[in-house]
Amino acid sequence: TIYQSVIAHLGFSPQHYVNLDYIENNPTKFDGVLEKIDGMGLRRAMSLHYDWNEAAILQFYATCFFGPDNTLTWMTDNTTLSITYDRFVQILGLSGVGHRIHSMDPESKPKAIDACLPLIKPTSQLTKEELAYPLNEVSIFRAPYYILYQCVLRTLYPKKGDRSRAYNYCIDLMVRMHDKPTEPLDTAHFIWHEIRLCSFIQTRQFPHAPFIQALIDHTAPFEVVKTS
Repeated sequence: TIYQSVIAHLGFSPQHYVNLDYIENNPTKFDGVLEKIDGMGLRRAMSLHYDWNEAAILQFYATCFFGPDNTLTWMTDNTTLSITYDRFVQILGLSGVGHRIHSMDPESKPKAIDACLPLIKPTSQLTKEELAYPLNEVSIFRAPYYILYQCVLRTLYPKKGDRSRAYNYCIDLMVRMHDKPTEPLDTAHFIWHEIRLCSFIQTRQFPHAPFIQALIDHTAPFEVVKTS
């Protein structure tokens, strides 16, 4: 089966909610971080704390189907479940409005690494070694973007493996934080499409387990015991 041959061995991307109270109580250490998170409407998505069942999440990725009519269908245990996009937004408690990073244009691609240039420290603050780093090397991001990347990496764009560099739509998200920090981001649309992309790029560890478990719990007619 797909579950046994592809899904089961991949595991999960490290994911953890962000303690925004700690950031709020230490404004000097995290100058500018919370303003951008709140300005873009990211607080709910970054602070969601929700346990999950590993087998249920793996089965979700093995069976999920995103329909052309904005529906999402999957199996939990022996039960087929389905929700609309509007219900997805409602369950996760996200606004569902704002800028959408993912385009439905099949020719659209994520930004290249040179888009990270505005996030980089001034060259006068970089060592000779750092000047040779690629522009998506997060260690040379200036404040507050280095901290914001850590928040994104744990919530909206969790990944396993090389976490020292920004890639793909994570770059789009970081650049948006720089360019339009007071304009809302449609986080529901972002998470919907990241789950969709990961469901058919089956070489990545699986992200967004807390969000998916919330969908399962609000849709399944039975309780799913949490294991993580």
